Amino acid sequence: MWSTVQLLMSNFFITFHDLRFQWLAFLKWFSALYYSFEGLARVEFGGAAFDCSRGIDASGVTFLKQLLPHSRFLDMSSVTAALMHPGDDCVADTDALLRFYRFERSFKDTAITLSAYYACTHVCTFLIMLMVGRRERR
Repeated sequence: MWSTVQLLMSNFFITFHDLRFQWLAFLKWFSALYYSFEGLARVEFGGAAFDCSRGIDASGVTFLKQLLPHSRFLDMSSVTAALMHPGDDCVADTDALLRFYRFERSFKDTAITLSAYYACTHVCTFLIMLMVGRRERR
């Protein structure tokens, strides 16, 4: 059960703003994978910008169509043309990905939170083991 909560509330499989029952979103605070995913995304995508003015070639468009077979947009000639020739001023802003997942903490804050989560988990485990050990001695 705990692993299921960890996986589902990591904001990776189901984003929190897509949840049908918004009251479930509070479970993200109990998911170590959420903090890990946030930290990884912040390190990988934070503040990076990529030049996309060259566009993608025809094989890239074919790959996208295979990857997203039910997308009607990729069959439109205007979309295909925009992918292949986006323009000289095209820059892919990776901070948009962080905004989509609503990752607003800095990496430092995420690392501190994940470390505190780790420490609390271990302290709770130790205390439970002490209680069980004392109960067993009786």
